[in-house]
Amino acid sequence: MSTSKPAGSRRRPPSRRPAITQTHSHQGREYTVSVGADPATGNPIEAFFHQRGKPGGDLDALLYDAGVMLSLAVQYGTPISALRTKCASPTSPIGLALTMMEEIENG
Repeated sequence: MSTSKPAGSRRRPPSRRPAITQTHSHQGREYTVSVGADPATGNPIEAFFHQRGKPGGDLDALLYDAGVMLSLAVQYGTPISALRTKCASPTSPIGLALTMMEEIENG
């Protein structure tokens, strides 16, 4: 993913943007993953997680924080492929979000 902004500069997402949402299950827990894309470029720029059935629980809070951290990393120019190889199990919520992001990025 290339950006014309200097390193360390954040690409802020527009107010309205397309997103893809999927429901997954991991270790017996169901959750949703939404990945938003920049409408101008089509590049993925954010991820949201929500544990189904238990809003406000510890896992829901951790998934929310993971979505914020993942979104900021991508918005600051961290390659999705680097995040995927270094920090995520392919079947974890974050791993699945990164897979969705790669699929959007690669068309």
